[in-house]
Amino acid sequence: MTRARGIIAQGLATSWEVSSDGKTFTFPLREGVKFHDGADMTSADVKATFDRIIFPPDHVSSRRQALFSAVADDGVQAPDDFTFRLVLKEARAADFILNAFATGFNVIVRKQTLDDNNSDLRTIPTTPAQGHTGIRNTRDAEFWKIEANPDYWNPNLPYLDGINIYHMPDAQTKIAAFLAKKSDYARVIDPKSYHDWVADTPEGMKLHRYAQTTVQGIWMKQDTEDLRKRDTCVPTAEKAPYLAEAKALLEEAGYGDGLDISIKYSVEGHYAVWGPLIAQLLSEQGINVEQIPLDGPVAIQSIQDGNFELATSYAVFPFGDPSSYIGAWYGCGATENYGGFCSEDVDALISKIDGELDPTKRKDYVHELDLLLEEQVPFATAAWEEFPDAYWEYVKGQTGEYSVGIYNAERRGTWWLDQNSPHFPR
Repeated sequence: MTRARGIIAQGLATSWEVSSDGKTFTFPLREGVKFHDGADMTSADVKATFDRIIFPPDHVSSRRQALFSAVADDGVQAPDDFTFRLVLKEARAADFILNAFATGFNVIVRKQTLDDNNSDLRTIPTTPAQGHTGIRNTRDAEFWKIEANPDYWNPNLPYLDGINIYHMPDAQTKIAAFLAKKSDYARVIDPKSYHDWVADTPEGMKLHRYAQTTVQGIWMKQDTEDLRKRDTCVPTAEKAPYLAEAKALLEEAGYGDGLDISIKYSVEGHYAVWGPLIAQLLSEQGINVEQIPLDGPVAIQSIQDGNFELATSYAVFPFGDPSSYIGAWYGCGATENYGGFCSEDVDALISKIDGELDPTKRKDYVHELDLLLEEQVPFATAAWEEFPDAYWEYVKGQTGEYSVGIYNAERRGTWWLDQNSPHFPR
């Protein structure tokens, strides 16, 4: 598992061993671990979980399959009940593989659960896992009631008896409940409240912000595009010198009288803001943008199918190692390369980065790739996401400021409430 500050720590695996050639990773598993339904966890469950991630059936979409592209066809192994082994076709950096295992998305699922449901977890509202808490009650779009797992393998955790998670309908309701101490911790507050509180922090309140593992991208259909045309489709809020440069590129590409292009985006969430904002910025660069807003699922499907000229959507990276995302974003025919970008030179550099075990050489290759992508313009980055949280100082043991995204490195098992605090609600 991943702890604060990116430290890989023992969890369900008590240790790990990497072969000298960098191709075999062996994990002794902790004995006595139980799923929430009372079943014992063995290597068969770990193998079934990673078989589903690495070699998913046709009806299952595996967003982290690309992390394990180097795994041999028979490389997911369970040699005995409490040993799990992964064998690679090609060597990979140990830090990369260990982070790929430890990402907070990779919850170990019971093999029987996968077998009973044809590997489709969408049909199960509360999948049995083996964490320190388990979901005991839910009401759709309203709340989750989470209670401590009495059979958790670490008898010292969690500190809390449970956590009630309330899904607020809007930012104002969330802030009002937090200020009234109806909630102890407010997850992902609105930017205005965050900046107001940073400037004038209410007594007893704590704030932090952290990066999300998501880039807001502007995808560009690549099939017949001129590089200069793609370059001008990178919006900028800086009026000079980039605005003049963008117009000069349009002129050079034969679009001095303006370029007509369409952009697709979802009407849900912040994309309803991003779409018109990007269109406005591009219009100032001499581009006539037709906006095509779509319902969320329709927009996502259209983008994944490559049915667009421009589109704004997310690009996800599970963790900070370049090998966790560069292949998926930029590789020819890759799963998240929605614009269809393809470059033999880029693919060759990706292979070098993935296969290099020396950290210094890997960094040199990454720098070389950065410069090449700057020339090729596979897609534009509209923004890097950050999230702000707020909580009362009597909430102790949380490490949210060290999180990488909203799933990695958050360990609620160490949270506790200081009832002696003067700010504790009574």
